[in-house]
Amino acid sequence: METPSNKIFTTCEDSTTVEHKNTLIIMLLSLFVLSLLGINVLGIGSGVVEFITDIFAPIFRNVLDMFGYSFGAAIKHSAMDIRDGAKVGVEVVSDSAKDAGEIIMEQTKNENFDTFLNTSPYSETVVETLVSSNPLQK
Repeated sequence: METPSNKIFTTCEDSTTVEHKNTLIIMLLSLFVLSLLGINVLGIGSGVVEFITDIFAPIFRNVLDMFGYSFGAAIKHSAMDIRDGAKVGVEVVSDSAKDAGEIIMEQTKNENFDTFLNTSPYSETVVETLVSSNPLQK
């Protein structure tokens, strides 16, 4: 009679995750061994990337320069429009302030505000002292 094999430990990871982890470990170990031997793999890789960049950079630079010039021109025109709008807004506010000042000056000419400002709004009353015959109130 055969006994069924009972698994004690079960994992939730599938085989692709384990393969990726193993590949990563092998790559890092090989990089470590090569660095111990004095071979700078990252330096060689940076040289290759720089060589490829030197070949293709002028093409992309010209295209990006065209886009950059277009965006720069659009930003410049937008800034000019905003400046003109702000200038109009400031002129409207300053004209309103000037008009308000002129209205106040005309009103002060029509009415005598000097006497108005120097007089009390309360009427002056004379307080009379009461003379009482009661000796406690004296």
